[in-house]
Amino acid sequence: MKAAADILFNNSNRAYGLNLIPKSTPDTPVRSLQANKHKVSATSDELDVFLQANLDIWYIWMQWVDYTVIVRVCMFPIDEFARIARHQRRVGITLGVLWMLQDDTVIRDESATGQFYMQPDLSSLYRNGGMTAPAAPSATVMTFWRSETNGPFDGCPRTTLQTMANKLQSEYNLNILCGFEIEVIFLKPNKDERTGQTTTIPQQRPPSPGLPLLQEVHQTLVSMDIFIQQFHAESAPGQFEFVLPPATPLAAVDALFATRQVVTAVAERRNLRATLHPRPLPGFADTNFLAGIMAHYPVIVAFTLPQDASYDRVCSGRLAGSEWVARGFQNRETPVRKIGPGHWEFKSVDGLANPYLAVAALLAGGYIGLKEDVPLTMQECTVDASTLTPSQRTTMGITTPLPKSIAQSLEALENDESLRDMLVHDLISSYLTVKRAESARLLSMSEEERRLWHLERY
Repeated sequence: MKAAADILFNNSNRAYGLNLIPKSTPDTPVRSLQANKHKVSATSDELDVFLQANLDIWYIWMQWVDYTVIVRVCMFPIDEFARIARHQRRVGITLGVLWMLQDDTVIRDESATGQFYMQPDLSSLYRNGGMTAPAAPSATVMTFWRSETNGPFDGCPRTTLQTMANKLQSEYNLNILCGFEIEVIFLKPNKDERTGQTTTIPQQRPPSPGLPLLQEVHQTLVSMDIFIQQFHAESAPGQFEFVLPPATPLAAVDALFATRQVVTAVAERRNLRATLHPRPLPGFADTNFLAGIMAHYPVIVAFTLPQDASYDRVCSGRLAGSEWVARGFQNRETPVRKIGPGHWEFKSVDGLANPYLAVAALLAGGYIGLKEDVPLTMQECTVDASTLTPSQRTTMGITTPLPKSIAQSLEALENDESLRDMLVHDLISSYLTVKRAESARLLSMSEEERRLWHLERY
């Protein structure tokens, strides 16, 4: 390399009097360093540490999640990713993707102008697990969106979530922990011998053949340093749940996406389809903080129940939170179930939601409750609130029904000025535009077309 520099750069620099300063470059590319099993020095950055522990990695997948919760990916050879991570190169993405539906339809004419830049968050680096051979070893990193001036980009879901978590920590000394339960249904192809058409039906439950699949998911996650707390069968055929441990909000959502990726990959290797569709098969069945969430709950569900299919669960008798904004200790027929002091489960969340925005909306509601000193006047409910009389509900402070469609929750979001201010108006405007266009597209389909649309994408 030194000889090449002397011939191609230094000689010309002297001959033509250019007086240029050579740009320093590493003597050895990252791939060569890995091949030589380089040692990590005391000054190595997070990327060096990760590569030392994963010497066989060839590619890094830079990911971000759009408003329709489609994971978008750019893949880079490890040498090129190192330049990006060390700020020697920027990767621009057209603003058009912000207004893009699941089938890549762009819904705003002016979207060809401008871009944001992906900035890798090295703390989110995970080795990709469960990939089908002969895929080369790779890893995934989540990204923040940055502006032309390298400042935060207002529409970024990860930045929005991190900002809310930071505000709660700095202003109220609240360190939030989040945990997720992933409900997934494993479907297998089923060919109709009469018509020749292939549909999907639920996979069987353990012990055979489901248990080996669940164990492979668990063992793959352990190899990635993701330690699930529990996994078990759920009520629907082929349905299982994976319980992730609590973590800080951003880390919890990053681990959620990494886990989903593993579940999907392991299922595909077994010729199965893992879906997060809330109903994929026809007929299947402290106080100020919480007060702020309860007060804005119909708005928050615009992010946590983001499609019309999500609202199939807004009914009584399914242990999914029933139909009223209510809370109760260990009551699974309230959307907010208290488990212990400062420990709640929010049941109005499904797999079609963008978790960064869903958690950010919950934290924003809690922040407003703290900032405005909102009192918690709603009493705890011990039954399904829909079984109470109107006067009983009023006495308990249970006065707000949950939205029954995405149109209703989006209207509530549009009219909630305080929560919109917390989550940045530009983000809300884009989200409303995308979700309304998405809803119109889906409502124009037949019920079966919608079901297949969801299964293909989620």
